[in-house]
Amino acid sequence: MNFTKIDLGAIYPRCRMLLGPDIWQQIVSGHDLDRDPENFLEVIGSYKLHSQLPEFLPALARLEWGISQAKEKNISIPDDQEDSVINPTLLLLELQWKNLAYDVGSPSAEPPEPGNEYILIWKHPEGGEVHVRAASPEDLLVLKMISESIDRKKVAQIGAISTFAVDAAVERAVDRGIIIAPPSRIRRDFDIFEASPYAKKQFLISPSFTFQWHITQVCDLYCKHCYDRSDRSALTLGQALTIIDDLDTFCRERHVKGQISFTGGNPLMHPNFLSIYQAASDRGFTLFILGNPTTRAQIETLLSIQHPDFFQVSLEGLPAYNDFIRGKGHFERTMGFLEILRELEVYSMVMLTLTRENIHQVLPLADLLRGKADVFYFNRLSKVGQGESLELPPKQDYRSFL
Repeated sequence: MNFTKIDLGAIYPRCRMLLGPDIWQQIVSGHDLDRDPENFLEVIGSYKLHSQLPEFLPALARLEWGISQAKEKNISIPDDQEDSVINPTLLLLELQWKNLAYDVGSPSAEPPEPGNEYILIWKHPEGGEVHVRAASPEDLLVLKMISESIDRKKVAQIGAISTFAVDAAVERAVDRGIIIAPPSRIRRDFDIFEASPYAKKQFLISPSFTFQWHITQVCDLYCKHCYDRSDRSALTLGQALTIIDDLDTFCRERHVKGQISFTGGNPLMHPNFLSIYQAASDRGFTLFILGNPTTRAQIETLLSIQHPDFFQVSLEGLPAYNDFIRGKGHFERTMGFLEILRELEVYSMVMLTLTRENIHQVLPLADLLRGKADVFYFNRLSKVGQGESLELPPKQDYRSFL
């Protein structure tokens, strides 16, 4: 009967290198391994090796066999997947030697040593690359959580950690390809948009949902371009918690990462802002703040709950014009606040509302912000409310500016 000859050296390359050509040839020629290369594991375990050869070879052989098996596996996930699942190519090995794991082609930096270690081997669902790594406690926790369908809130409670920390651990496992999350249900109709050369599939599906949340009208500024100074009562804490729970359910049903962008008014002036921020953090949301300069102490309090992904403030031009729009001393306070954000390692963004009066101040302001803000961008003027008295840039000036 004909059969395909198997390249045993390609399956066990590090074992072959460590054995050397003579002993390798002795093992290969003395056993029928072409038909069943897995038998190499038994042979290497019972073979009377030369005294100078490493003792960890049987463990290394199990690792290399696992890698070869992962390469042969295909990933098949149904289109109607509703829950996160463990990558079907994942192999969990328990070895009696440590530091044998390595990414394919890159040997471990630490020498092997006796001791139990769990090893993960899997094929990434996107690129198809095979990965190998020593399983961390976080990896094992996520695998147990997914395999036993343990609720994230229960995991957080048992571990005395936040739901945000649990979600972050699962997201890291998804990024590595160990866990495969269900596809986002926030998507455009492919039948309608597929015909467009600009409508690439990745731009038709959103992995996240951002909720820009005006939680209060109260503000410590009275800007000349503010589009809404109407007098409305702030949300109560009970109302806010209901909204957060509804948003959490919405995002989970649609398999997307929820993000909340707090704004107002000045969101920091809501009487229950810290409680609302804490509740959003406890449910695992990514958090942003669009507000006004505040104290270092208040930022440190927020950081003790959850590091915001960014804090955005506004400047409307160079000092004189900015203070004309936003109030005396605002420019200096904002520049000082940006320094606080930098010292506390909070990602900072500065937004400018583009008008006829400040379009020529944008680039000089950008020079002043270099090294002080992480991002500087401009937005359009909304000609309603206070902004009705300001003018958009002339079309030609805008084209020249761009």
